[in-house]
Amino acid sequence: MNMASLDVGGVRVFEARQRVGLQAALCIAGGVLFFLMLIVMFLIALGSKSTTSNDMMPGMIGGLSVFGIGLIGRGIFLLRGVVRVTLDNNAVHLDGFTARRTVSYQQIERIERDKKNQLLGGKTHQVLLLYAAGERKPLAIIPDTIENFEELATELARRSAAAQGGRTTYDPIADQQIRDRRDSRRMKFTSAAFSVITLLFIVMLCFGVNEEIHNRRLQSRGTAVYARIDKHFMRSVTPYIEYSFADAQGKRQSREVMVTELLYGQTREGQLVPVVYLADQPEWNRLVGGEAGKNFGGKFLFLLGGGTLMFGAFAVMTLLGIDIKSENGRTTIVRRGKVIREFGAKPLETPAFPVLPRFDAVHAPSAATQAPPPPIAAAAAPPPAKPTGLLVLGVLCLVFGL
Repeated sequence: MNMASLDVGGVRVFEARQRVGLQAALCIAGGVLFFLMLIVMFLIALGSKSTTSNDMMPGMIGGLSVFGIGLIGRGIFLLRGVVRVTLDNNAVHLDGFTARRTVSYQQIERIERDKKNQLLGGKTHQVLLLYAAGERKPLAIIPDTIENFEELATELARRSAAAQGGRTTYDPIADQQIRDRRDSRRMKFTSAAFSVITLLFIVMLCFGVNEEIHNRRLQSRGTAVYARIDKHFMRSVTPYIEYSFADAQGKRQSREVMVTELLYGQTREGQLVPVVYLADQPEWNRLVGGEAGKNFGGKFLFLLGGGTLMFGAFAVMTLLGIDIKSENGRTTIVRRGKVIREFGAKPLETPAFPVLPRFDAVHAPSAATQAPPPPIAAAAAPPPAKPTGLLVLGVLCLVFGL
């Protein structure tokens, strides 16, 4: 199809608002240095004497590694971003740091708008999704980090519509319906996930309450007895013992328990250790001292109760269709698409995607006498805010890495 005959031809180049190559390099370098620091900490912990703090170090290192993974992931995300979009007479070309993608206008069956969150960027971006006929995965994604994004969207819609014989590739009503269905599915999935987590917290809370009741009974009405160590062994790097004793009815009771390094070093197989148990429930027993196993009672009950209330509230909110959205420093409470409350800075007005005329309307007899519509001016987009938190995190990672 001759694009020039429809007054939508020519080559247009749209550049990214800012270069992110240095930021990507800093994120990847910071992540690598952070991992090197964790490796050094792990090697030091391996060569150190076993203490309570050193025994916790592997778990702490595993948790801290999330920051390194996040920094490297952020750097790769920036490198895969789009830095230039070129529209020519036949296709749209997306250029990135590491790849180039070309999509012909004939391939674009529909265009959708959506919002995407930057990885560790703390900001939400509008994006254009280009879909082929019958495909659920987009051919390409164009973010609004491109300069003159609205003008690019308009031009792309015109050229793809011309290539499709005048059939509109962007329908704002259908696009809104797709977003509503997508949000509805997401809310249902989120509600189910929160409900499952709430049930898990309730089960753990009930187990913890039961354990706390029996632990208090052991403290106040427990029967003391000496038990024999039947097994004295290590499971991976964790010390365990298995002991047994005869209760008041003469029945043999046994239990396997994780113990401290001190107790493990002071005891041997066949040795006696003091144990306390409940006379009416002898299966509830424990060592008088030296157990290292964790339990769900005590102060942990406050954490379980708080988690139950929090995730239960989230489950109820999502069941009622209430959603909390935070975008670019502004928080919005929405219920089934209707805004209930807004907090934060007032958002900038985003120009709507123009509704393109249908093919039959364009070629109607009266259309020949009408003047062509004036060109749509590009919206002046403010420069994006610098991701201060990310830059500070990157600097801290570099400092600690060095």
